[in-house]
Amino acid sequence: FTLEAKWLLKCCSETGQRFGVGVMCGILMGRDTGKVKKMPWLKEKSSFGKLSDKSTDWIKAVYRKIVELGYMKEVWIQPNSSPYGGRGRGRTGFMKRGYQCPNVTNTGRKVMNGSMRIPPWIPDK
Repeated sequence: FTLEAKWLLKCCSETGQRFGVGVMCGILMGRDTGKVKKMPWLKEKSSFGKLSDKSTDWIKAVYRKIVELGYMKEVWIQPNSSPYGGRGRGRTGFMKRGYQCPNVTNTGRKVMNGSMRIPPWIPDK
């Protein structure tokens, strides 16, 4: 579980902590869809395809556990307040309401650099 958690944390970190868990699942599974097609530089990240043998549900379960344990936190991003700029989706879709954006915590960084391990836990799916 620690290795998979590290890849999830690394994916979040190396993509600038600006994508939701759905996009991170696609990156980790090595899928060339949605944001990955629009932003081909995502394929160059070391986390791309590292969890290709896992399901989206499995990765999301690990993500929820990582958040619960405090290794990541969810930050609400308001429309047009992103530090990364961009126009978003205008007046429709999620950018009108904002969205949850995962961020790595200081404890999560310790897991990433190997100075801390995550307690054993395996999701049901």
